[in-house]
Amino acid sequence: MDPITKDFNEMVQKIGNPVGADSLVMSIYAILYLAPGPVAMEDLAKTTGYSLASVSSKTKMMETMGLIERRNTPGTRKLYYYMEKNLTEMFKNFFIKKEKTQVAVAKQMLPPIIKKYENEKLSDEDKIKLKNMKEYYKCILKFEKIIQEIVTMIDKQ
Repeated sequence: MDPITKDFNEMVQKIGNPVGADSLVMSIYAILYLAPGPVAMEDLAKTTGYSLASVSSKTKMMETMGLIERRNTPGTRKLYYYMEKNLTEMFKNFFIKKEKTQVAVAKQMLPPIIKKYENEKLSDEDKIKLKNMKEYYKCILKFEKIIQEIVTMIDKQ
């Protein structure tokens, strides 16, 4: 790892470690953030010192989270990864993805589940479960509003 990337990686590790972030994930983050363009997965493995399998597993997770994106290069079978350099845009995309996946699924699936059990004769334990499910749904709706406000604020910048 070159000195600039190494120093940046140390800082990123200090940010991620207290919240339980994986060391390899944070290293991939640091490398991709500083890279002027897409980086081959093999180069990520070489730079971090981790196996190709470990890097592959972590990049898939990071891609699923919306932190990085996979890019194919014509004429080669190598996998390349890229990271958005604008942090506010990256976080905006992260929240939009959360809204389109987790929030949308909960909004679609929870109301019928809640309705199904509202008129049932439930045990005390099941009543608590239903109450918790309703609270979860309320939180999802609040989270959706927060996401929309964050996206609007970012777009106004």
